[in-house]
Amino acid sequence: MMEKTSFSSGKRGVGKSSIINMLLAGKDDPQYSGTAMVSGDATGGTSENAKYTSNLEGSPTFELNLWDTSGFAESDTGKVTAAEASQNLGKLINERLKGRVGLLVFCIKGRPFRPIVKQLYNQVYNKICQRSAPIILVVTGLENEANREYWWDDNKGDFGRHNMTFDAHACITSTRGRLIQEDGVPRSVFDKEYVESIGAVQAAIREGLSSKRLQVPAVPPVKLPVDTKGLHPQDSKKKKHSIILKILRRWQHSSNSTADEQ
Repeated sequence: MMEKTSFSSGKRGVGKSSIINMLLAGKDDPQYSGTAMVSGDATGGTSENAKYTSNLEGSPTFELNLWDTSGFAESDTGKVTAAEASQNLGKLINERLKGRVGLLVFCIKGRPFRPIVKQLYNQVYNKICQRSAPIILVVTGLENEANREYWWDDNKGDFGRHNMTFDAHACITSTRGRLIQEDGVPRSVFDKEYVESIGAVQAAIREGLSSKRLQVPAVPPVKLPVDTKGLHPQDSKKKKHSIILKILRRWQHSSNSTADEQ
């Protein structure tokens, strides 16, 4: 069994804790109530990082260490401010996990694209995580869609235009809905959709964990000479050419080092 650490991140109230509960339940027990704290109000349900463990069956079998993190807010109202959520996540990755993250699960609601989504992606994946792990997208709130996958077909272009890349995605419903009676038997409105969504999330996680995407470290910028006074124009071109070659050699060395680590 392979052990992998993953964490969920996204705007407050998008259903991160509900997704954790789906993974804890598994396909075989759709009535499982879960243990991650969820909230139906605007203040959010998770005020600090919380760890849960679940097995992802298959070949290979993964033991998942699931971290439920504080949701990012668009304002400083609620249990945790945006600054506090960012600080909590940074401490989790850098201090608690020592940078060893197997997968980032980026959660959003199934709505038209908004600039806040790109801002959160930059903050969490590019800045805090520094693109050091695979990332998958989980889109929640699609229980009333005839075909949940159509949401991705209609909206994937917006992510591409904003340079937001993902190793896999899952379009899901993370709630069973209200309880109803059907032929005298109680069931929840979205039981079928919920069980299907558990499978979709599991498949996306497995695809993300299997990603071979090479992460090339950024090369520190090298300033070109500004003061070329006293240099012959041809000398100035030679000096710039030499600096460009140094940048290319440094990038090649970084790429080779990263490939060796893989």
